[in-house]
Amino acid sequence: MLKNLLIILIFIYIYTVVQHFLRIKKIDSIIDVLEKYGTSVKTDSYGNIILGDNYNESFNLLLHYYPKIVDCLGFYTPTIEYKTSPKDACRIASRIYNDILMERNYAVNDLTKSFNPVISVKKLLRIPSTFLKWIGFDFGSASIKFINLIGWLLAYFLNIYSEEIKALISSFLNN
Repeated sequence: MLKNLLIILIFIYIYTVVQHFLRIKKIDSIIDVLEKYGTSVKTDSYGNIILGDNYNESFNLLLHYYPKIVDCLGFYTPTIEYKTSPKDACRIASRIYNDILMERNYAVNDLTKSFNPVISVKKLLRIPSTFLKWIGFDFGSASIKFINLIGWLLAYFLNIYSEEIKALISSFLNN
């Protein structure tokens, strides 16, 4: 059983590191799109917008990436649409660019934290409550600790008495 827990712990550790790394790659792709859009728009000395030759292509690419942007930044991301004027689109893209750069900072911080094996141990210990939450049960923070304890005790006793449980089930099925 200890060998299995160690394998699960290693899997959780690798999964957490890879998950945070892929989030950073996703954010970097969004940053590239926003920078491409930023280079397609220039302002003159009076604050007027001058559209570059590749403005429509970069604007459409920005709109194509908008669901990924909302996925990274959340529901309160500034809205940008196909009918948005270039001046408003430039302002909104600038705000999104600043927000996504901050989100990248948080993602890098989460990646560096994920290298700490204690985080993986905590995730391992929270497996019972995570499973119950995934099913649809919602618990308070105090009861989650109790549920995790009961879940791991149940797994331990099921492992100890597995042969007896198999014999009991087969005796029920034979009668």
